[in-house]
This record gives sequence, C-alpha cells and structure tokens, in this order.
Amino acid sequence: MLEIIKKLLSGDEPDVEKALNYLRKRLFPEAISLMNKGTLLREFPLYDDDPIPTNQRNLTDVRTRMGVLLEYELAKAINSLLPEGLKKDLILTYVIANRFPDLAIRTLQGDIGIRFEIKAIQTIAEEKSANFDTLLKDIRKGTDFVVVILWDWERHTKYPFKFPQIDAVYIFDAFAFAKMRDIYWLNSAPNNVGNGRQGFDLRFGINCRNGNYNKEEGNYGKLMRIFNSECEGFLPEDIRKSSTLHNYYEFCALTIGFGLKKIILGVANCFTNSGEDNCSIKLVSEVLPIIILAQKGNLTLLIVGNNNMPQKSNTIDLMKKYDASLVLCFNGKFDWCARDSDWLEIARGTKPKTAEVWASELT
Repeated sequence: MLEIIKKLLSGDEPDVEKALNYLRKRLFPEAISLMNKGTLLREFPLYDDDPIPTNQRNLTDVRTRMGVLLEYELAKAINSLLPEGLKKDLILTYVIANRFPDLAIRTLQGDIGIRFEIKAIQTIAEEKSANFDTLLKDIRKGTDFVVVILWDWERHTKYPFKFPQIDAVYIFDAFAFAKMRDIYWLNSAPNNVGNGRQGFDLRFGINCRNGNYNKEEGNYGKLMRIFNSECEGFLPEDIRKSSTLHNYYEFCALTIGFGLKKIILGVANCFTNSGEDNCSIKLVSEVLPIIILAQKGNLTLLIVGNNNMPQKSNTIDLMKKYDASLVLCFNGKFDWCARDSDWLEIARGTKPKTAEVWASELT
C-alpha cells in the first residue's frame, strides 16, 4: 500500500482517474476532517467584537486572506497525514512564487510530484469570483490538479464567536479542466467580434470586439462559468467521459445550493423571530431547488431558491401544496422577488439583507 501511495503522490501513476480517486476519497476528506474538527475551530475564531467589513471591496480582501489561510492549513493537514514511511522522502511544499500552482509534492532532492492549485469560495458570496486562468502550456497533464474549497462561517453554540467550516472540497484534473474552459471560451464569443476572433496569446485570454483586441477583463476561467453543458459536443471523448466533467456539474449545483440554503434560512429566521407563538421553519428540500416553509401565526411564507429565478407554474403549485399565501423567490446570485398567490409582485431586491428586512416586517 505504501508503494501505491508513493506512486500516486510522486506523479508516476499514468491513470489520472486513479490519482483523483485517492485524492477525493481518502487524502482530502481526511485532511478536511482534521481542519474542521481542530484547527479551524481553535485558531480561526471571529469574535463578535471583531467584525469584518461589509462593503464589497474590503469583504473581498477578507475572503482572499481566508483563501490563503485555508491553503496553508490544508498543506499542514495533508503533511500530517502522509504515511510515516514516506515523510522522509516526500513533503507537500508551498510554491513561493505567486503563480500556478500553489502547492507541490517534492522530494528533498527537488523532484516534483503532483501539484495543486487551491481555490476557496465562500458559499454566501454573491459573486463567486475565484478563477482558473492558467494556460494549457503551463499545466502538466495527469499530475496537476485544481482543488476548490467551499467554506462559510458557523456560529459556535456556546461561545461568542464564529469560525470557518469547510462544507465540501472538489478536485479536478487541471488539464481536463483547462480544456473544458478553453473549448467553452472559444465557442461562446460575443456577437460583435467583427472580423476578429476570441482566443489567447502566450500569457492570457484575448477578447475581440468589432475587430479590436484587448486583454480579457477577468471573466476567463471564472469557476462558476468554466463550462456549459451546451458545449459538450465539442469536447474530446476522454474528457466527456472523465470524472472531472461530471464532478464539475455537481460542484456548480452544490455551490449554489449551499449558498441559497444559508441565505434562505437566514431570511426565514428573520421572518419567525418576532416573539409570536406558533412559529416554525421547515426545510422541505436542501437540493436545488432549495425549499423552506416558514410559519408565523396564521401567515405561511414559502421561500424557494434555484440557479435561475423560480418559475410561475411550479412555484404556484408549491404554494397551493403548502397553503402558503406569500412566496419569496431567489436566484443563484441572491436576487429576490416576493409575490402573492396570484403571482403579483410585492417587493424585489438584489441583496439578501434587504430580503431579511422585508421578511422581518411581515405581519
């Protein structure tokens, strides 16, 4: 078994799916469990008297710092889990240069094994801005991997602080991931390219508008827009059959679902926290579409969230099924709209906080 693990970590396993299977089912779940049960709870407390910024620019800085800290802690956890028989030969090292990748397995002699690019996404972020823009020429096929950590703050049940918890981790073959990204990028050019083409140069993605070229504005490689199933027919057969493609679809749905569930539960709590009797919250569905039923006295509020804004016919059927007089609909960007049983719009907003205020004022 020791030799098998050494082969996988050293990058000598020719079957990338075997490496992915080991990383997804054994190494990373164990590392995340160590972090959730220990380090993140003990060493990352965010006390109530130490608030973080709420404006978008500074909040992005906080999330960037959290991404770096989670990356460091992940490397420490993985190194602690390496079999004793391998620790004298292999170690997961930090790549000091601020470029792809972030972490690499190396020997003391400097030989390079498998490498990881780490991305961290806070699930309630309205714009999940992490992106993977490394060009194919800089990726080692079969031994480079993209790791995406989904995390958010949890409140301690006893003490006055919050702490980060990792809800899930996804691992993709970096080469297949980049091919998916590039094929989608090349086949989803804007309508106004003129006589030009959308593509890449040796350093980054290139936009073209009306025949004029410019460096793309940061949308190339956005994790939530890496690929669209409409372009599957353009993929090579090996990538269509790969676990990376199918795990990507699951990752997108789960990321949106985690965020919507947390946002919707927060709104439901604001609705029911009025001191009235006969208040309750019922989680009807925790997979897309996320459905929560909130009761306050004689008033029943149905809250539904999906990638796109929930549609009229299905939502009205749900309102009839649960005898709800009002519905609050969210999309994956947390835009919201409140309607009555006749589908007349009552309120609308683009921020979860405004939905919480609206719900808290319902009587």
